[in-house]
Amino acid sequence: AVVSTQSTGQYENGTYGLREAVQEIKDLKKQTGIRDKEIGELTKQMNKLELNLGTVLDENEEMRRRLGLGQNEDIDLSELRFAKEAEQEQLRAINRLLNAEVERLEKERLELKKILRKQAMHRGVRAV
Repeated sequence: AVVSTQSTGQYENGTYGLREAVQEIKDLKKQTGIRDKEIGELTKQMNKLELNLGTVLDENEEMRRRLGLGQNEDIDLSELRFAKEAEQEQLRAINRLLNAEVERLEKERLELKKILRKQAMHRGVRAV
C-alpha cells in the first residue's frame, strides 16, 4: 500500500511513468527469479540432509539392535564426548607446537638469507 501510494504520488508529480513502471516490473521479476533459484537450492540441500538423516537413523537402529539396546534406552555419551574433547585439545597443542616450529624455521631462513647476501657482497657477486 505504501509503494502504490508513493508510485501514485510520483505519477501525479510526473516523476513516475511507464518507463519506470516497466523497469520496476523487470527488477521485481529478476528478484523473484533469484529468490526462486535460492529456494530450489535450499530445497535440494534439505532433501540431501533428510536423506543423510534417514541413513544415520537406520545405522543407529542397526547398531542398537546389534548391541541389544532398546530404541528408547539412553546411552551415556559423556565418556565419548570427554575422549573427543581430549583428542581435540591434544591436536590443538600439537598445532601450536608446529606453528612455533614454523615461526622458528622462518626466522632461521631469513637469517640464513641475510648471511648469504653478506657473503655474496663480500665475493662481489650480486645478491639473490
